[in-house]
Amino acid sequence: MRNVFLALIISIFSTAQYFSQQKTIKISEELIEHAKMHKVKIGAQWMGKISKLNFDEFEIVKGKNKGPITEHRSNLFDTKSQGKTKGSFNFELTNKNKDTAYVSAVNEMTYNEIHSLQILDNVFVGSDEVLANSSYFIAEIDTSINPDDFWVLIINSTQGSEVEFKNEAFLTNDERIIELRPTPLYDDITKLMSTINGYEFFENGNPIAAVQFYGPGMWGMNKKLVWLKKDLEPNFKLILASSMVALLQQNLNDFSSLNHTD
Repeated sequence: MRNVFLALIISIFSTAQYFSQQKTIKISEELIEHAKMHKVKIGAQWMGKISKLNFDEFEIVKGKNKGPITEHRSNLFDTKSQGKTKGSFNFELTNKNKDTAYVSAVNEMTYNEIHSLQILDNVFVGSDEVLANSSYFIAEIDTSINPDDFWVLIINSTQGSEVEFKNEAFLTNDERIIELRPTPLYDDITKLMSTINGYEFFENGNPIAAVQFYGPGMWGMNKKLVWLKKDLEPNFKLILASSMVALLQQNLNDFSSLNHTD
């Protein structure tokens, strides 16, 4: 019994030591070598306003936040339910030269599900099934440097028994396509984290940027980081920075809605 207890203590200590050593999400070694990491500072988020996020040479100078607005419908016994949640925001992001990016974003989530009905203790009729759930986020971006260079950030996912599975995330101006890949928080040593903790940006298979929503540890919610490759052209750097700020703001909105009670 004593040996089992000692083994448990050693296992807990080793896992805690591993987590304490890891500081960020897992991104490619190439990006670590050729990019600069920046801490994201977050200001207060008031009703109808967005957080004054800033990092490196970039900062939000103005912005508005709307929503989320939720609609829910179900039958008498709640064995069928449908609904959607929709929100939007916009902001202006400037760099050290006072160049400005203009961003307008919309997020919509829908669900269509069936639920079992409890008729007695531990006795249920029917089944629980996701028929069609979807999440769609789009951010439109242009800049004062080149107003004709219009970009769109899209994150789109669907799942359910009645729809085709889809999970895509990209940034494009029709000529260039930047792939966004979800980044894990931990190695294969653990499967505890199921949410997306950030994205790494790739162009033609080469990493160029990354954003972290959550970091490891007790205060992981406050560890928001971005990586930007060092040799980026100014307008494209502003576009990438704007897209990462849009993702960070949407993540803040998602977290706020989870902690909101009517």
